[in-house]
Amino acid sequence: MTTHKTTTHENARCNVYRSTTYALFGTPYLSLHTADPTEAGSFAAEVSGGSYARQDCEFGTPSEGVLRNNSFKIFFPIATGTWGTITHVGINNHVSATAATTMLYFGAMAASKVVNTDDQLIFNLSVTET
Repeated sequence: MTTHKTTTHENARCNVYRSTTYALFGTPYLSLHTADPTEAGSFAAEVSGGSYARQDCEFGTPSEGVLRNNSFKIFFPIATGTWGTITHVGINNHVSATAATTMLYFGAMAASKVVNTDDQLIFNLSVTET
């Protein structure tokens, strides 16, 4: 999967060169979406209900400016309701959808996935930052 930086994340990275604190990032969390979050980092189409919860994700050491694969599998909970057709993922700085949450990266899944009751998504996430 190729990810793209959100506008908020790009602006924060640029502000580093202005000696402005870059405080957007903490533990990264993976979110699932039924539509493109776009560069605005919209959470409007994030899955909700049915035992859905964002999952923390870990990445290896960057190399040549590229964010490398996470270092473990990411297990989403077993769905207790229909989540819809998952088309995109987001990488966020907070575990829940609060005012403090910022989407940092987003990307389309290689293939969309319909998640019905009793399904479970498991990711071996492969990410290339653009």
